[in-house]
Amino acid sequence: MLGDPDTLPPGRRNMLMALFEDPGTRARCPGWETTALQYIGMLRAAVATDPTHPRATTIIGELSIRSADFRRLWARHEVRETVHGTKLFRHPQVGEITVDWDVYPLPGNPGPVLLVYTAEPGTADAERLQLLASLHATRVTRKAQAERPGLSDVVRRQGLEPRTR
Repeated sequence: MLGDPDTLPPGRRNMLMALFEDPGTRARCPGWETTALQYIGMLRAAVATDPTHPRATTIIGELSIRSADFRRLWARHEVRETVHGTKLFRHPQVGEITVDWDVYPLPGNPGPVLLVYTAEPGTADAERLQLLASLHATRVTRKAQAERPGLSDVVRRQGLEPRTR
C-alpha cells in the first residue's frame, strides 16, 4: 500500500524511514504525524529492551540527521507499546482504504516485528485490498515476462541455432 519495497535498497526498507524520507509515503498516509508518532513510540519501546541494537541505532541516527520532523517528534520521548489499531491509507490507484493492524514479534532478538494489515471481509475496504492485490499480481507477472528470455535467446545461448548453408 506504500509502494514497491523492491525499489529500495534492503537497508532502507523500514516503515519509519519511509514515513520520514519518502514524500509518496506521506501522501498515502492521511494523519501522517499520528502514524509517525505511533511508530516512533513503538521504536522507543523496542529500544528500551535493547538500547544498543545496531539496526535501531542506525535508523535513529540516520533519521536524526536527515529529518527535522523526526528530530522534533523523537524529542517528545513518547513510548508506546501499541500492538494493534486502525489506519487509513490513500492509494493513488484504488482510493482510501481503512485497515486494522496488528504487530507480531518475530522470533529471536527483541525489536523486529511483523506488521499485518487486514480489512473486514465483505467491506469496500476488503474489495479495495483485493483490487490492489490483483494490480500487484499483474505487475509482477508482466515484470517476470519481460525479464524471461525468449526462445531465440535460449537457443542462441545454448548454441542450437540452425546452421545456414
